[in-house]
Amino acid sequence: MPGIISGLNYDLIASVMSSFKDEDNRKKKLRYKENLEVCSDDILSEKTNKKVGYIKADQLHYFNESTIEYYVLAQLESELLYELVNLIIELNNDGVLKINLFNLKDNNL
Repeated sequence: MPGIISGLNYDLIASVMSSFKDEDNRKKKLRYKENLEVCSDDILSEKTNKKVGYIKADQLHYFNESTIEYYVLAQLESELLYELVNLIIELNNDGVLKINLFNLKDNNL
């Protein structure tokens, strides 16, 4: 749903996703509350790479769709999406959610 933040139009919100280098890196990254593990079983797509990664739920990046080129690779399974939304709400309540409006400001000059 489109909205406005600080007078800036947006209609796309993205989170950063990353992969693990190895099992030690996986354990280290998942110790942080803001990192949510994503397995290939959590992804709704015909093409998955069977790898495991994580979403950095404490970082939200806002965009105006009409000013960028992008494509959707896949969707999250509904249970993980629900978990992600709840984690974002919790991180926001804790005051640690990082909002990146940089892409909006450049497009509205």
